[in-house]
Amino acid sequence: MQQASSGVQLRYYGHCAFQWTTVQGVRVLVDPYRNREDRRWFVKEFPLMESDLVLITHAHFDHDAFHRVTGEPSILRGGGSFQRAAQR
Repeated sequence: MQQASSGVQLRYYGHCAFQWTTVQGVRVLVDPYRNREDRRWFVKEFPLMESDLVLITHAHFDHDAFHRVTGEPSILRGGGSFQRAAQR
C-alpha cells in the first residue's frame, strides 16, 4: 500500500483494480475484476472487501465484480457528474 504525505492511501489489487482511502477513511474502489464463467483470466479471485463507493468504468467482466464488495456501497456504473449530499 502506498501512502502519500497527505495521508491518502492507494492499494493495487491487480489488473485494473485500485482502492483509494481518504484521510477521513472513505474507501473508493475502481474496477474490481472477475473471471468469466467459461474461461479463467485471473489466477486469484477478487478478494471480498469493504468499500464505501465502487466505480465501474465500463461493463466488461474484468471490471465489474462489485458482488465481491460487502456492506452497502454506492455503485456508479456510468458517466456523469456526481455530488455527495451535505451531511447534517
